[in-house]
Amino acid sequence: MTHKDICNNEQLTLYHYKEMTASECYVLEQHLSECATCSASLDELRASLSAVPHPRVILSAAQKLEFSARVTERTRQGVGSRLLGLKTVLAVGTVLALMLLMLRPIDHPVKTVPAAVALAELEVLEEFEMLKEFDLLQDLDLLQDLG
Repeated sequence: MTHKDICNNEQLTLYHYKEMTASECYVLEQHLSECATCSASLDELRASLSAVPHPRVILSAAQKLEFSARVTERTRQGVGSRLLGLKTVLAVGTVLALMLLMLRPIDHPVKTVPAAVALAELEVLEEFEMLKEFDLLQDLDLLQDLG
């Protein structure tokens, strides 16, 4: 490891708060015993951190019980709403997945039709439309006769 890996402000802060593994502490302590610069940096860091006030909250037994009851109640309420939220998310996800499956394109081969055949089919379709209109006119005539 290099000097920068072993000894930097982050490592010194972790060391100060005892947030390092035993092996990391050992390596850093070995380095600090040999490096006056890093030892001085640790001393400065400790002085700075000790100047920061550490507020202490002192609660009575009744306040602790009240706080515990409130946390328990909110936890009970939160579990139900989280389960409902999870069920909703799962339901929406399922619906979206099904919609995506239904909307995905299906690969069908596209047939090419000669122009003459396409025109003939178009004429048949137009005649069919005319027959539907003729049937509608006949139905209107019958209604007028009844009325």
